Amino acid sequence: MWVLKKPSMQKALNDAAITVSHCRGLDSFDQTDLEALYRTYNSKNGRVSVEDLSSLSDSKSEVIRSQYSKTYGSNQLSYIRTDLMKDVERCPMCSLLPVTDLDHFWCSSHFGQLAVCRLNLVPTCGICNKKKSDDDADGFIHAYYQHFPIGVVFLKADCKILRGYVVPVFSIDGSGIADPTLERRLNNQIDKINLKARLRAATKEYLRELFQETTFSTDKVMKAFLSKTEKKLIKHKGINDWRTALIRGIRACPGMSITVVQNYRKSSKRLKDGRV
Repeated sequence: MWVLKKPSMQKALNDAAITVSHCRGLDSFDQTDLEALYRTYNSKNGRVSVEDLSSLSDSKSEVIRSQYSKTYGSNQLSYIRTDLMKDVERCPMCSLLPVTDLDHFWCSSHFGQLAVCRLNLVPTCGICNKKKSDDDADGFIHAYYQHFPIGVVFLKADCKILRGYVVPVFSIDGSGIADPTLERRLNNQIDKINLKARLRAATKEYLRELFQETTFSTDKVMKAFLSKTEKKLIKHKGINDWRTALIRGIRACPGMSITVVQNYRKSSKRLKDGRV
């Protein structure tokens, strides 16, 4: 959740050469400008401005943007889509759904020069891609470049028991972040992709699957199980994954009991991967 491994800079430069070689509207000078732009993008950790695009004219921007269609199917640039989606199991924005789309971190309508730059193309699910839309990228986490403070828990899930089930309220705790820009981006992104409601919807199915694999019958053993589960999640998902935050919140919830666990064991599947 939140971050992905950054694509190879060398591959991005190779993409620029291949893009130009397959486009009649671009020449060797444009390739040089594209490569310079990609290097600038990387050196600025993905936080570019309109001024950074000035070496390529508006007409060139339109030509480059038109090349994005070649990332589909078996077209000349389809290998970019294949490379970026390979081994990415879940959307980095929601961590709920499989990746199906490539989101232009800086939208192609205003940053057409970056339309086929793999550093600017982030695998996401269709829901997150649609909800992010063409919003200002400055308000979002860049999955390739964002750095988070090490060891700082910032995703919280305050839990209560309602009608026998866990109801979480997810939020960002900025007290340990010490970076107001990062805190602003986290809150904005969560709001724009409707993540709080989607995680709340996904919680019941996650806990149903978690508890239906168990047989313990006392609160004491339940607490030990939750502690062990949290440690596993921290190891495999990180301290700020939504599932880690959820179990952390459940452990701190006074009303959590074996009765709640039994309700999940008896419940049937009603949700589909966090869709609401």
